Amino acid sequence: LQLTAITIADAIRQYCADATEVYICGGGARNSALLGAIGKQLPNLRLASTDALGVRPDWLEAHAFAWLGWQTLLNLPGNCMAATGASHPCILGAIYPA
Repeated sequence: LQLTAITIADAIRQYCADATEVYICGGGARNSALLGAIGKQLPNLRLASTDALGVRPDWLEAHAFAWLGWQTLLNLPGNCMAATGASHPCILGAIYPA
């Protein structure tokens, strides 16, 4: 648990140094011990579940895949070059009619 909290905090400090809030999703959002440990590592940041944004923590992955599918249907890129370091926008899927 401590390793996970420290790793998350280190990544936030390294890649999101200006962050003022962090939203937790997935099973970790229900783990009060983990949330407490992350909070101790990042005492100056607001820490909340993605519920605060109107997205249930267990549904975030489904939302992401639905968005990626929608982007593919529209022939639009699904990657964020600034986040991934990709050299160009890419459509991240394919549609194969049966």
